[in-house]
Amino acid sequence: MSKEEKNCWTCGYKEEVPGSCHISCMRIWEDMQPPKAKSTRYYLFPMNFDPVWQEEKCKGWTKKRDPIKTKQFSPLERVFGVLGRRL
Repeated sequence: MSKEEKNCWTCGYKEEVPGSCHISCMRIWEDMQPPKAKSTRYYLFPMNFDPVWQEEKCKGWTKKRDPIKTKQFSPLERVFGVLGRRL
């Protein structure tokens, strides 16, 4: 898959993960399957992941965030997202 297809960096649902070069996805994924990963070591989707490890094009990409489809992580989920696979 080309870099153009791994477009999470330009998505409206992208948010930065504090203290990490990874990102989080704020989209609600109940209505479709999230993108699969080559390795789960650097891909804790949707909380803390690197799109480089993504195998397929994301079907939820959009330029502008839809408030109805936006998830708000709890403070505990945010901590787990920052810690990633270190637990």
